[in-house]
Amino acid sequence: MLAACKKDSSSDGLKERALTSGTWKLLNGYTQVYLRDSFIISRDDIAGMDSCEQDNLFYFKSDHGTVEDPNIKRCWDDTGLVWLGGTWQFAGGESQLTYKFTLSPFIPTVTADILKLDEQTLTLQYKWDVDTFSFITTKMYQNVGVSRYKQ
Repeated sequence: MLAACKKDSSSDGLKERALTSGTWKLLNGYTQVYLRDSFIISRDDIAGMDSCEQDNLFYFKSDHGTVEDPNIKRCWDDTGLVWLGGTWQFAGGESQLTYKFTLSPFIPTVTADILKLDEQTLTLQYKWDVDTFSFITTKMYQNVGVSRYKQ
């Protein structure tokens, strides 16, 4: 008797290759605020960012390290400093992305739902609660080129 099974899509490495082969730039983002499950407001996160933050580049390395590069417009004169490094891993059968910032004591670990991940687009959604308020932040990143980090 012969039996066949469908290959588990989480083990084929497509998502990891898409994530690690790109240079990701924040395209848009917004946060929705709820009070006791009732919608209050939606905020454009990009509009609230300094222009020097809007061109930052994000890299997810194949060795599971992360890098955030301030790119061209820098918020301070750091002449080449690459910052907010850390580590990343998939969770929930590749439906979530967890990353740990090694240089930030304020945001040690973040887990986001992956709404979309392919060679061109990465869309993440973060959810958290503070007292009776709930926050849902959605951020879309565009792949703007081949990653310069191969490891």
